Amino acid sequence: MRVVLDTNILISSLMVQAGNSATVYRAWREGHFTLLTCAEHLDELRATLRKPAVAERIKPYRAGGLVNELK
Repeated sequence: MRVVLDTNILISSLMVQAGNSATVYRAWREGHFTLLTCAEHLDELRATLRKPAVAERIKPYRAGGLVNELK
């Protein structure tokens, strides 16, 4: 199965470790589906991760790790 995840789902999975978004993120990491993305989606994700309200809640190494995983 191939899936496209909204940026909010990816961001939420880093903020809340026990929620639905985190469950979806783990399912992808465990190989339950193939995650599809594109350059525009990665740009949107990077821009969202830089927003002050988001950046103060997510450590830079976790934000960078997510972007690198998606590449």
